[in-house]
Amino acid sequence: PLHIDEKISRPIPFAQSRGVVLLVKKGNPKQLSSKISDLLRDEIQIACSSPTKEKASFGVYSTTLCNLAFVEGGQQMSDEMNTQLINRASHSGRIHHREIPQLIANDKADVAPLYYHLALRYVTIFPELFQFIPLGGTKDDPQPGPEHKLNTYLVSVVKENEGEWGSAFADFMLSQDVAGIYKEKG
Repeated sequence: PLHIDEKISRPIPFAQSRGVVLLVKKGNPKQLSSKISDLLRDEIQIACSSPTKEKASFGVYSTTLCNLAFVEGGQQMSDEMNTQLINRASHSGRIHHREIPQLIANDKADVAPLYYHLALRYVTIFPELFQFIPLGGTKDDPQPGPEHKLNTYLVSVVKENEGEWGSAFADFMLSQDVAGIYKEKG
């Protein structure tokens, strides 16, 4: 409603997430696949963002994995996945996109659900440490299925301070140059 009250310009979408993947250690030592039942094995330790400190990312990851579990095995498997994520997973303390890769690198977790763009970054800068397992929405599987909870990112300008810089920033974020960068970076 801020734009209705004319405090900001109309929010305009400029990017959308491409789904969730599973980040694992290079070589996939636990031989995990895109099957959610793999994540429910007793010996598998999942790392995930905190359901209390990072509600938005946890919501995306848990919704996606529970939806995929429902498709694979029905309500019972979906409920098991939810319980696993809340009660058995190792949760980040503050900033999941910094802590989760460290948990996997240090063998404190076997797998982590992550936004594709984050996993792509880790695999790109640390190819000797990580790989990911697609669940839809990646370069190899470009269309995330309806089970994925996707984020749409918007740009808007605060009306009070709009000036040339705010408008220029919004124009840049909506440009083909930025669209190309976001597409390349997942």
